[in-house]
Amino acid sequence: GVMRWLASRLRSLRIPIAAYLAITLVLPLLHGAARRADFVAHALWVLAGCGLVVAAALVVAGVIDLTLHLTGKDRP
Repeated sequence: GVMRWLASRLRSLRIPIAAYLAITLVLPLLHGAARRADFVAHALWVLAGCGLVVAAALVVAGVIDLTLHLTGKDRP
């Protein structure tokens, strides 16, 4: 169903997004960034950016799938 389609499209983004989150959120937290007032704003921007990347990837995958379906071509 839909969840399987979403999972298959996002599989290739797991490692890059996990690495980005580790570098931009986890490492600063380990070094005490949680004490800084602006860390929450930073974290929200990072998470929002990741959400936008995932949303854009899903839109592109959906357009490609729809185009391939409408033209009768197989998926690569």
